[in-house]
Amino acid sequence: MKLLVFDTDGYLLYHKRLAKGSFQQLPNQSADNAVATAMDYQRLQLLLRGVDLRHVQFRKRYTKCA
Repeated sequence: MKLLVFDTDGYLLYHKRLAKGSFQQLPNQSADNAVATAMDYQRLQLLLRGVDLRHVQFRKRYTKCA
């Protein structure tokens, strides 16, 4: 998996390869080509930890508007 992340003054490139197993295939991704996907940080952390994102259910939380 390769991640391109924008930091405050430039881009960071992360590369992670698993010793065993595989990452979950995203719904809009086919096995034979790479697809750019935007996701929030919480979902990214779950994906990297091996959680199946199809069955994740986030509860609504209060957020203060700025």
